[in-house]
Amino acid sequence: MKLRKKILLAGCGILFVIALFQCVASSNNSIKTLKLEKDYNEITIQNSTETIVLQKQADENWTVSKNQYAVNDAEFDSILDALQNLQLLEKVATASSDDVKEKYDLIEGKVITVTVKNADKVIRTVNVGKASSTNYQTYITVDDSKDIYLANGNLNSLFATTTDALRSKVITEFDADKIDSIQITKADSDWTLSKVQDGETFVWQLTGVPGSVEVDLENANAWVKSFETFVASSWIPNNKLPEGTKELTCTVKTDTEIVTFDVYSNPPAAEGESPQYFGSCSACEYVFNLPSYTFSRFNKDPSTFAK
Repeated sequence: MKLRKKILLAGCGILFVIALFQCVASSNNSIKTLKLEKDYNEITIQNSTETIVLQKQADENWTVSKNQYAVNDAEFDSILDALQNLQLLEKVATASSDDVKEKYDLIEGKVITVTVKNADKVIRTVNVGKASSTNYQTYITVDDSKDIYLANGNLNSLFATTTDALRSKVITEFDADKIDSIQITKADSDWTLSKVQDGETFVWQLTGVPGSVEVDLENANAWVKSFETFVASSWIPNNKLPEGTKELTCTVKTDTEIVTFDVYSNPPAAEGESPQYFGSCSACEYVFNLPSYTFSRFNKDPSTFAK
């Protein structure tokens, strides 16, 4: 037999072995993906911290808690994705006794129970135990089954959440192109940046400052654009403003509304930390804490707008 033919036959043999190995590996692949095929409008998460209730409202938007707070989209989307694509990698045990359940943290006091409903009808129940040693998988049971599965993802970390973590921190939002003026009022100053039509375009005008200031358009536009979204660092418990020093009032006027922010401060909680900023907004029914960089956005030196 010629050398070339021997090489061809050997190559075919190698390809056959590879194909056979892939076929066997595929047949041993036990990964199951559980989908949520039915409609649902409520998700309840019962963990060691609290019972969290998420509900879909008539406008198709989801809210959290009985107060119907808007959800944090990123956090909520992660929860939806986990529930809609629940990947079971392998069965590891049967929850036949409390000892077995305890081994995987599937006992009362440690287990996290996630219930998906449509009205009062339960669509799915996932009991979430501890994460695996790698933290990339989690031990769970599904619905009424006693089979304990290793599921993809750290579901324990995902569902060990809180209402506050799932609640949107957005205070209010603006379309920067529709902002006509921003006024900053402090104890010792009161100035306004206003949009003024100049032929077919516009310029920004600064009033309430000494002398006449020619405003740098690019600088002013950048500051106004920074007003598109305001996000709280956290919401203040009981929705009650604490005592503090009034720092300023910011008034934003658009073509359709006037929105005011009142911002306060307290000294730093510890040496080396920033002051604590908090406030209220006429477009938001809840009072909030502010990160220092957001306060800096309000606490603008008007001289920086000069060309």
